[in-house]
Amino acid sequence: MRAIYLMARREYLSYVATWGFWLSLLSVPLFMGVGILIPILAETSQPTRYFTVVDNTGHGFDRIIEESVDRERFIPVEPPSASIDGLRPYLLGEQTITADDEAHALFAAIIFNVDEKADTVIEYWSTNLTTGTLREAAEDALQDWLRSARLEELGIPQETLEEINAINPRARSLNPEREGEVAEIGFADRVPIIVGIGFAIGLWVIIFSVTNMLLTAMIEEKGNKILDTLLATARFDQILIGKLAGLAAVSATLLLAWGSMGSGGALAVQAILAAGNDTLVQILNAVFDPGLILPALGYFIVGYLMFGTVYLAIGSLCDTLQEAQSLMSPIMLMMMIPFFIIFVTIENPDSLLLQYASWVPFWTPFLMMARLQTDPATIEIVATTIAMLVTAGAVIFIASLVFRQGALGRANASSVKKLFSRKKAAAQ
Repeated sequence: MRAIYLMARREYLSYVATWGFWLSLLSVPLFMGVGILIPILAETSQPTRYFTVVDNTGHGFDRIIEESVDRERFIPVEPPSASIDGLRPYLLGEQTITADDEAHALFAAIIFNVDEKADTVIEYWSTNLTTGTLREAAEDALQDWLRSARLEELGIPQETLEEINAINPRARSLNPEREGEVAEIGFADRVPIIVGIGFAIGLWVIIFSVTNMLLTAMIEEKGNKILDTLLATARFDQILIGKLAGLAAVSATLLLAWGSMGSGGALAVQAILAAGNDTLVQILNAVFDPGLILPALGYFIVGYLMFGTVYLAIGSLCDTLQEAQSLMSPIMLMMMIPFFIIFVTIENPDSLLLQYASWVPFWTPFLMMARLQTDPATIEIVATTIAMLVTAGAVIFIASLVFRQGALGRANASSVKKLFSRKKAAAQ
């Protein structure tokens, strides 16, 4: 037992006692904050754009557009010319328009014309191929005018259309398991499902990341002959268990640190928000729900042990990452499939695809985690858990045997490839 403890302690300190570990730990919330901040900065740092409207119809489209756009981002100016030939130098930046006593480039020109069929058409001229705000404003202005003109032809006042458009029926989502006012489904009822899916994705990311750390460390130790030194002081099973325990402790450190920072930040934001806004409280209640945390912990342990021993076994067979790549490909593909299934069914947690796929023992930890908040049948939870545990036990047993052979130098990546090639030749 002491050998396992020392091995786990060595693995844990080899990661935690480094600057890189703490920098990577802090980088996750930092990148999350940057990810939230960048869209805000992108929106607030939009340049001010000057545009002009040439209305050759006399219907006042220039005034309508000027009233409908954001005047902080889009500023209308008098057209320097009534034709596109005259406007072209301004649109190409060869000439500038004067606004607010300064020279500016003309961002866009919108021209309303009447074609040979007496229909009003829009010409939107701009070298910018992505921003469609002004074009959409012109289309909306023309659409509103055409509707109003048609109403006048039918003798229907404009006020009637405005009253009709103002009609906004209220729909309520109700749960038949409840009665009275509490029957209505609100945001608080949807939060657990969202959090459950978030837990499933987080579980996948953590297991994928930690098992790759196991693989990399194993290959480095074998290549540097450190594994031979460890085998001189401990049995192969003690090394295997110690490595798994040490990396599990590293994962626990990361989760506790990120959880503390996340919940602390959420509570701080909640304190800043106006009184009565309990959205973050609802989210925190869902995140710290024992009915979600305990299954997540169990699924993590099983998934980590199942894939972790496989990755250690692969690492024991290989001296370099290049050798491990061919053996890792099927395992990585197997791990990627549940990730894609979760994203495909993220708005459909009761999807048959998700239900059937959650019976695959290798995918059960991730997919059942995503389904827990949709109240799957108890027999389904029990059956999939039993199948997962049995499969995990078999995988861990086989992987530990492979690890022993690889650690003792009795097998390597080449021998595994030869084994498969012999089976393929025998089948032919």
